[in-house]
Amino acid sequence: MKKPLSYIEKLGFKQAGKYHIKTYPQHDNYEIKIDIKAGKIFYRNDGLTTIERRKDGKIQLGDTTSSHFKPGQDVNTQESLVVLEAVDALLEKGYEPQDIHIERRWKVGHGASGGKADINIYKNDKTFIIIECKTAGKEFEKEKKRMLTNGGQLFTYLNEDANARYLVLYASYIEEDDDEIIRENLIVKIIDNPEKVKLCKEKDKEAVCSYKEARNKDEFFQVWKNLYDAYFYRYGIFEEDVNAYSVELKPLKKKDLKPLNTSKGLFNRFAEILRHNNISDNANAFNKMLSLILCKIVDESEKRDDDVLDFQIIEGLPNEKIIDKFQRLYKDGMAKYLGIRDFVYHSDEEIESRIKDFPKRTPLEEILQFFKDIKYYTDKTFAFKEIYNKKLFEENAAILKEVVELLQFYKFKNTRKNQILGDFFELLLNHGVKQSEGQFFTPLPVAKFMVLATDFESLQAEKEQIDKDYPMLKTLDYACGAGHFLIEAIDKQEEINRKKNLGLDVDIWTKQYIFGIEKDYRLARTAKIACFLNGDGEANIIYGDGLKKYPELDEDYQKFDVILTNPPYSVKQFKNYVDANPDDYELFNFISEKASEIEVLFIERAKQALRYGGRIAIILPSSILSNTGIYTKAREIILKYFELKAITELGNKTFIATGTNTVVLFLQRRDNKYPIDYQRVANELFDDYRFYDNDYIKSRELLKAFIDYRQLPDYHDFLKNNTISKNLEKTEIFETYKDWFYDTTQVKNIRKKKFFKDKTPEEQEKYLFEKYLEAVKQIEKEKFYYFLLTYRQKTIIVKSPTATAEQKAFLGYEFNKKRGFEGIEIYTDTNGKPTTKLYDPDGDNPQKADYYIRKAFRNQYPQIDE
Repeated sequence: MKKPLSYIEKLGFKQAGKYHIKTYPQHDNYEIKIDIKAGKIFYRNDGLTTIERRKDGKIQLGDTTSSHFKPGQDVNTQESLVVLEAVDALLEKGYEPQDIHIERRWKVGHGASGGKADINIYKNDKTFIIIECKTAGKEFEKEKKRMLTNGGQLFTYLNEDANARYLVLYASYIEEDDDEIIRENLIVKIIDNPEKVKLCKEKDKEAVCSYKEARNKDEFFQVWKNLYDAYFYRYGIFEEDVNAYSVELKPLKKKDLKPLNTSKGLFNRFAEILRHNNISDNANAFNKMLSLILCKIVDESEKRDDDVLDFQIIEGLPNEKIIDKFQRLYKDGMAKYLGIRDFVYHSDEEIESRIKDFPKRTPLEEILQFFKDIKYYTDKTFAFKEIYNKKLFEENAAILKEVVELLQFYKFKNTRKNQILGDFFELLLNHGVKQSEGQFFTPLPVAKFMVLATDFESLQAEKEQIDKDYPMLKTLDYACGAGHFLIEAIDKQEEINRKKNLGLDVDIWTKQYIFGIEKDYRLARTAKIACFLNGDGEANIIYGDGLKKYPELDEDYQKFDVILTNPPYSVKQFKNYVDANPDDYELFNFISEKASEIEVLFIERAKQALRYGGRIAIILPSSILSNTGIYTKAREIILKYFELKAITELGNKTFIATGTNTVVLFLQRRDNKYPIDYQRVANELFDDYRFYDNDYIKSRELLKAFIDYRQLPDYHDFLKNNTISKNLEKTEIFETYKDWFYDTTQVKNIRKKKFFKDKTPEEQEKYLFEKYLEAVKQIEKEKFYYFLLTYRQKTIIVKSPTATAEQKAFLGYEFNKKRGFEGIEIYTDTNGKPTTKLYDPDGDNPQKADYYIRKAFRNQYPQIDE
């Protein structure tokens, strides 16, 4: 709750004794005084009220209701403070005090008690602007609805003083988190358009076609509704570049766009539009908002600074023409940014042209109307509510125009990261996307942790030795979802570029080095927009299957340095839907038609896509570490082709839509010679007991380490002479081997064979021992092979707590499921710094997990901080 004191001080009032006073130098040091304790505003010292305006150099008061407020009540619930803020803004802009009449009174009918306009502004001794102030939200929307129904209070005042040129429904409020004052204006222009008046008279000479000839409230309202589509201008009075006594309602040009200064405010206004229009399908509303943002980005991309923007609502433009503009922008966006070039769109002009090519057997108007019915009254691209006829189309168009007017004045396409736009996107994402099984967006803290732990700095230092001219890290997320990994990776790379003074334009290098793939086109669009809103718009987002190889990836020329990803898992019968070539994957042969373990293929895909020395941080179900079957084959690929630098265990509170326990594997790609060389060594020692003392691998040393680690006596005799000594036979592992082997189906079947029964007991025993020795040697050779692959490899293990409260503290966030506040809540300290145990955004911190993983990538293993 915001108290009046802080609000009044924000407006610039300074304490002087019992009062808070603001002086306006541009008006001969005119003063407004406020007694906060008494809850009273002194717009003029004498407190004089008047119906008729007096030119006494002071603010005019028709009444004093607006001069009082409640000191202990939230400012956002007090209309008198909205009036104060508006008057303050008008004085700051340059309107003279004596031209501002607060609570001007009229008689609104014979015997009536009288109406009071909150603010009446005079120009050249005539009423120029009438402003009706409301508290934001419910009261503002209620009066807006009245205006659209019958003209509301403002048209009542217009009936009393037809000199008014502009009517304004006004609200202002202060954001709880951003501490920013937000204004909402709905401006009605009461100036006749001669062309519209002429057309109206041509249709009906008896009709009231102008404000000039209107004689009462109803007629004023009907002119506004019938000739001007009950159109509201949103800006033109209070903006910084508009002068006093000059209302500027010009079409919006690209150079007029301004940066967004509050994410929460814009999001709250969008949520309010959904609320007062009874839109409850947040997921659909989110998708439509993204469609509109894509249109806005396309428009900003196509226009020069002095060009009039298409992304705006212009008075008098029919709803069909508005939708047509956005359909064209959306089609261009899908083609330009997602490569979807078969999006169906035909302009009105194209339809009319094609129709005219046909013989006129049917009136052209009827055919054209038929096409328009299909094009507009069934289109879902911008449908915040269901559309299947013209009435619903018009209702949806009203909502659409509200959202467009909310966005149209802000700049969305940036060449640098705009944190506020990024925050706005996260608010939309948390509010509008219900995550389902198999589709879990990676929370930003986890994405940031994975990027920081992967240690871009040391990897880039390595790459500088390979390509000194352009040592950027080619980065991939082959299941990019909402684009969190890409955004965090670009942020990190930009930080490195700035430190090195590389002076690289983010739009240039991201186009060449940042790649995301997403199979759901809505999420692909989401990721692309996320990149735009974070200043990384040229990052490549491919709409397709992450397991497929695309020419755009250019892997044959340059493989990837980094993969950061959270691929899908537990997707039932996924083999029926994979778009990749099965021949590209050795694991495909071990997967059944009904299998759900799609994540194993993404492990193999990483092996294909990464260069030697490249790194991957990948989120997988924890079962990857222990389950048998296809998971065993996946682990084989990991151990052969990657060095396992770290495992981070994430608990069941990590993701919003699943309680599945997951792990993050941090891996570094090995040269393919490693598994080949070590397999050769294993074969030489176990098949031939052969050593190469001058070999760089030092097989004697490796075998000794293997024997010492397992504490197996007489192991050299086992390898060299194919014997198992009594000491070796008594070890736990060899006793287990013996029990296992003699109970196998293979041995049981051998015992039934005639050739075996014909042997003497001694021969039978010898024969089975040879088979036993052969089987055990094969197992031991495989164990030795995997021992070699992991020998001297150190792995950092990060374990998450299991208790809910401790787990949330470890992660540094939780998911709020309270209606209206859905989404992630990130824990921060008093300075706004994240308190997560996963990472420190400011760099090396031994009390955070990312520190140790980053060190591991540098082959450094400091003592763990207790």
